[in-house]
Order: sequence, then structure tokens, then C-alpha cells
Amino acid sequence: MLSYASGHNYTGLSVDYVTNNSHIYANASQLFSALGINPDKVFGTSINWNEYFVNMSGLKAAGVIDFTYDSTTYKITSVYVSYYQYVKGPVDDIFLDALGKEATATLVNGTISANTILIDTANIKQIDWPSYIWSALDKDKYGIIVVQDYDGSVISNAPTLNKGDIIILGVDAKALFGGIAVRTHITGQVVPEFGAPGVIDFTTPSTYTTNVINLQ
Repeated sequence: MLSYASGHNYTGLSVDYVTNNSHIYANASQLFSALGINPDKVFGTSINWNEYFVNMSGLKAAGVIDFTYDSTTYKITSVYVSYYQYVKGPVDDIFLDALGKEATATLVNGTISANTILIDTANIKQIDWPSYIWSALDKDKYGIIVVQDYDGSVISNAPTLNKGDIIILGVDAKALFGGIAVRTHITGQVVPEFGAPGVIDFTTPSTYTTNVINLQ
């Protein structure tokens, strides 16, 4: 049985940070690595991320993350991602693997030192953090992508489906089943608190030729 969780805590980290104008900035390369993020997918470019720092204070103020740090060693020791399994559409690229909540970080211009550059609107445009982390899903957790929700009931921390709501349930088939082979009959149920369950019943095709396959 899978469960839904609205956050994830990455602990035991050792990510370098610096301070500027009372804001804390994490080393971009180390932060992305610790959170399992491919920065090229986030920003669509390839640069030396060791020369860039992310405004952690700005992300925290936007409600995207929380974090702890050691002021004696200048290390960020944990990062809590607030909405890592939830996104309210539209989603430009459903296969993108990046930070959780839809948000734009407030970043500043300038340099911390001669060799370190703050991520800012001048050199990378404003960061539009993509909204779903597939790597956070595992054999015990599922995620939610909201397609239609007119009354705002499918919220991140307590999603509730009403009449007319449409969502996509994201699961990691490899973590659950070790992958799904071709020509395989799959059955299952999505059981709501009230009402009839939704039935899953399909057979996988004889070959996988595209990233998106209509199964049912």
C-alpha cells in the first residue's frame, strides 16, 4: 500500500554556504547533488555550478524549503522540501526532476567574492523552480499532479478529491515492481474514503516505443 506525504527531509548534509546581506547562500553544485537534482534539467544549460550560490533564505521565505545550518563550520546540515510530491498544473515537462513547489526564488545581483557569483536575473533569468520530484517517489510513496480542481480542494498537505476533480497519481514502477515488462497484465484499485473504487486494468504493449503510452 502506498502513502502520500507532503514533504521530505534531507539530513546529514554538508553543503557549503556563505552569507550576504543576512541571507544564506548554498553552494549550488553541492545543493543540487545532495537533493538529487540534475541542474542541467532545471536550467537547461551546462555551467560550472561551483561558482554559483542559491539563495536559501529566499526559498525559505517563499515556502519552498526549510533548512538547518552550522554557523561554526558554515555548512547546511539538512534541507526540508515542502511539496516534493505535489504539483498543480500545467506541467511543461512531466519528466523533469527538480525542486518541489511552484515558486520563483527571490535572488540578488552581485558577487560574494571575486570567484563566486550569486544566481540572479542577469545571468540565468529568474529561477522558475520546476514542480515535481520523481526521484522522491519510492516503493512506499505516491505523488499527485493536479489537472482540474475548480474548488481548490486538492491542496498539497491534505489533498481531497471532489466531484469534477481530475488528478494524476505518480508512482515509481521500477521501485514498486522492478519495472513493468511488455505484454504484462496489470490490475489494481484506487480506493477512496467514500464511494466506489477506481479500477486499474490494462495490458502493457508488445514494445515500448515512446515515453508516454496510453494504457487504459
